[in-house]
Amino acid sequence: MKPKNKDILFLCQFFYPEYISSAMLPFDTAKYLTEQGYSVGVLCGYPKEYREGADVPEREYVDGVDIHRIKYAQLGREKILGRIINYFSFVIFMLFHIREAKEYKTIILYSNPPLLPIVALLCKKLYKTKLVYVSYDIYPEIAIRTNTIGESGLTAKVFRSINRHFFKKVDKVVALSEDMQDFLRENRNVTKDKVYVIPNWYEDCRKKEVHLTEVLDQLPEDAFIISYLGNLGTCQNADIIVDLAKKLQVQQKIYLVVAGHGNKLEHLKDTVEKENLENVVVFPFLHGDDYQTVLEKSSMFLVTLVSGLQGLCAPSKIYAYLMSGKPVIAAMDDGMEIAKDIMKYDAGMVCAGDSAEEIVNEITEVKSNRQRLDEMGDNARKLFLDKYEKNICLHQYGELIKDLLAE
Repeated sequence: MKPKNKDILFLCQFFYPEYISSAMLPFDTAKYLTEQGYSVGVLCGYPKEYREGADVPEREYVDGVDIHRIKYAQLGREKILGRIINYFSFVIFMLFHIREAKEYKTIILYSNPPLLPIVALLCKKLYKTKLVYVSYDIYPEIAIRTNTIGESGLTAKVFRSINRHFFKKVDKVVALSEDMQDFLRENRNVTKDKVYVIPNWYEDCRKKEVHLTEVLDQLPEDAFIISYLGNLGTCQNADIIVDLAKKLQVQQKIYLVVAGHGNKLEHLKDTVEKENLENVVVFPFLHGDDYQTVLEKSSMFLVTLVSGLQGLCAPSKIYAYLMSGKPVIAAMDDGMEIAKDIMKYDAGMVCAGDSAEEIVNEITEVKSNRQRLDEMGDNARKLFLDKYEKNICLHQYGELIKDLLAE
């Protein structure tokens, strides 16, 4: 076989210039590895929903990264049928371009969409390419536990079959947390030497000047703002946000700001209007200066997950919360690593149940105790700098690739 002359090919659905975390994280990684001297290419989906400005070219170099964007069917993501069609279309069109992997020594692929390992397996078989799998979500378990698919249905059986073949062939696996690593080792028979725990991250924007916008000008100057930012989809608990809003209505000048995307956002918006929840403001996905303004003006942040997802995912929005130095309310299973971190650092509170009563009591207490609020915020900032700062995590990717290519 002809020697390969390129180092790393990224396979992912979302990439630059899209502004969601599942696009920005691979882009950060690709840029970093290019800066470390590796030749890096990307085979990704053509951007549609999560970008601004004029159309982008199908091929271009950005910061030394060779990007090839593939056009595919992109229906609305609100309904499961639309998402399934998008997944299959993306994977099929990726297969049409599989020969691009022939020149690369290593492929880094991501768990979304969950059928992407099929493409990677074929690359491994045809071109003897090494595989690094970044596990953002674990299928089919996450779909089963959120009642998206049945445990004994055909879809679950297909995913299990793919997993049996894929995890025998993969060279390295990136888990976002210790509990995800434990799940992979116990349920995928992945040996300890194959798994690297590398969390997601956020850039330290406190080093940059924030240009405040008017995005929150409709709220009182002295409003106590609790913000939920990012995806509000199948894995998130939207009901607890509504419950929290109802219980906080009697509290003066406490507001919930919800901004993002996902199949539960419109339902939340409709509920807010129907229930006349005047203490809730709902925005579409915010980014840039609007996003930074909300980070700056919020007093606390909220992150939610439905129960039963320990070891199956990690909420990426929380890293921006910690970066901003504000307390975090985590409504999720208390065994998840990020929940343990919040408790260990005293960086907020963890609520493992479905009732918002405990959260309301905490908010009421800290709202009247500025010293306590600032103390938890400082602890959140320390947690970010210790564990989730961008350069810390990217360095771990550099070590992973160095180890893999040396084998």
